[in-house]
Amino acid sequence: MAEVEELYTAFCQFCQFGSSRNLSSMTDITGPTMDGAKWAKFCRDSGIIAGTTTSTDADIWFNKVKAKSARRIDFDQFQEALRLAAAKRFGGSKTPQEGYMLLVREIVGGGGARPIAQGTLPSSDSVTQRMTDHTLYTGTHKNRFDSAGRGRGMAGRDQLPKTNELAKITNREESNVRGVPMSAASAAAMAAGDSRRASSTSTMAASSTNLAAAASGSGVPRGKRSHQAVTTASTEMLDKQASQPKRTLPPVNASRGAALSSSRRNLSGSMSGSVFDRLTDTKAYTGTHKERFNDDGSGRGLAGRDAVAKGSGTVGVYRGGDVKSLSQILRS
Repeated sequence: MAEVEELYTAFCQFCQFGSSRNLSSMTDITGPTMDGAKWAKFCRDSGIIAGTTTSTDADIWFNKVKAKSARRIDFDQFQEALRLAAAKRFGGSKTPQEGYMLLVREIVGGGGARPIAQGTLPSSDSVTQRMTDHTLYTGTHKNRFDSAGRGRGMAGRDQLPKTNELAKITNREESNVRGVPMSAASAAAMAAGDSRRASSTSTMAASSTNLAAAASGSGVPRGKRSHQAVTTASTEMLDKQASQPKRTLPPVNASRGAALSSSRRNLSGSMSGSVFDRLTDTKAYTGTHKERFNDDGSGRGLAGRDAVAKGSGTVGVYRGGDVKSLSQILRS
């Protein structure tokens, strides 16, 4: 029938929309096939998804008619999906065949269903117009465009980058056998010649000065091998430090020295003896240590302390009497 042929034409157009994989010949055994995305687009563009019918219903119909492990449907399965859509739309008011034919007439009516190609339309509001109007740009952005609105490229920049030309990063100058440019090699050679000439000039000046000093008898210092030594700032500083007198102790008053020696003899008894003898001599102790020992060197105990510690120095009274042994306070 004519409706079925137009439906098949619409089916092929939706299968081929946006992809070249379905451009198979009509004489093939399988023919064109439709995946889930193209089926959903067909339902939207043909008006099947409307009212209470949603895209979820379209996905359910597609999964019912396709094979278990397949992801595409052919034209026969496509027709079965349309019968499910007709049953959803017309319900029990029409027989399945009548509902299917009415749905097909709606799809192919008015020239048939065609894929609707939709794209993103550019915004034309006032904000976008102000942002894209190059005549309103200021500063460096203003110089990036000409009067017609075309970009000026590199010429519209305030400062060109250092690597905008190959000649700025490569050196095509003639080089020597070592790969050094001739200009750089000649400059290095001239610098080396100047430094050698300056060194020779300073050496000749120093030697002439030393010879003149030797001839005049001004006492030029000589090195270990009897040749004239060159005096520098560092050698003069070392000589000045070496010629300074050594630091000496200030003189001690005679009366003060006698008092110190007498006090030392009184504290230690005599200057003789080892360090151990002087450290263990109680007569030489001073301060609080001096009060801790008797004249014979024996310790004074608590009586030799400046402040006696709290308590009498013995264990307090125990309820079982004075503690004379650990057995009184330990369990047997």
